[in-house]
Amino acid sequence: MNSMIKTKNIIRHLPDLYKSEDESSLSLLLKAFSRQLQQIETAQFEIMKAHWIDQAGNTDDLSGLGALFDVPMLEYEETEVYRTRLRDTIAAYLAGVGTKEVVMKITAVTLGLPEEEQHRIQIIENPHRMSQSELIQVLPNNDWPVKVKGISDAEDQTYPATVHITNISGEIKNPAILNLTTGFLVRFMGNITEDHELVIYPDLSAKLNDNDVSDKIVCNIVALFGQAKFKSAYFSKDVEMNDLGLVLPRGKSVWRFLSDDNTAHDPHSAEVQFEWTEPQPATFVIRLPWNIVDDSEKSNRRHLVKNALDKVKAAGVEAIVEYLPGEARSLMETQIQTPRLLALKSRLTLRDNQRQEDNLHMTSGMTYEEKHVTSERLTFRGVFNRTYLGSSRFK
Repeated sequence: MNSMIKTKNIIRHLPDLYKSEDESSLSLLLKAFSRQLQQIETAQFEIMKAHWIDQAGNTDDLSGLGALFDVPMLEYEETEVYRTRLRDTIAAYLAGVGTKEVVMKITAVTLGLPEEEQHRIQIIENPHRMSQSELIQVLPNNDWPVKVKGISDAEDQTYPATVHITNISGEIKNPAILNLTTGFLVRFMGNITEDHELVIYPDLSAKLNDNDVSDKIVCNIVALFGQAKFKSAYFSKDVEMNDLGLVLPRGKSVWRFLSDDNTAHDPHSAEVQFEWTEPQPATFVIRLPWNIVDDSEKSNRRHLVKNALDKVKAAGVEAIVEYLPGEARSLMETQIQTPRLLALKSRLTLRDNQRQEDNLHMTSGMTYEEKHVTSERLTFRGVFNRTYLGSSRFK
């Protein structure tokens, strides 16, 4: 029918001299030409439809479109299911890259999750990871730097740290490490024999070769020569031992190794290494329960998530996919609260820093102020087992 219309349209544009009857040679030639033209137009339309996701009529056409976006068709996947997944994936690409919404959408599309199931997808930005400082071999009074990157711009940002001290020669008496940046000092009141390792944890508990030696840990905040100059100090009754702990400040800090057996002719050396957890910059984690895809055939989709995320994340950002056994839950525990954490014994006393003319009353619940002359050392009297420097303010 279409070819007949084309034939009449062609004849209509001819001069009257060439208009002929239906059975003439010219008419037959024009009909044959019209049929060929119609076939070409039909083939062109079919090619055009093959480039439309909603109009592609066979698996080969859809697979070709998917290859353009690196979205392959799975062996078990039905054509209409693949068409939907391909359409939604491309729509997510066009919506932009790098946003949390797009990451959530592309994960759900890849796994074939309906909208009501998308709440099971967890996105964790800047997950924490374990970091280690360089393993340093030190002698008494040796200094070394420790650098913590972090992602916070806060100057007072700190990270709980664990320190490993391993004796590699002789016997070390009362080893200590001093943070020359903050003045924090922690000491083990005991000896470390050769090849034994002392581990001090962030809460100031400690183990020597897996034996608990927490009762032998003491800590203090020392005034550093040329650095500690205070005009006034403010102390609060609410300062507790649990305000103190082994931490690393963000950025660079300098540490010093100390011991009571600093002999020039036979110095004892140790290996020191810090461990801490810090947030990973430019990183996010997609956390999914393993049973988020129930159909055993569709389990292959789990392996497609990482590849799909790599296409929508920003350049330089790392995407991590984690599968949890069963459903992911938020866990909670209840702790009985007491005025003090009894497991943490008082390790910071100021008996050695006494000032006879001062008397600080720390039991009334109020904040008191005492004035000090600017100097390179702060000395004052404190109340045993109650006076701490963990959250005191100096200026």
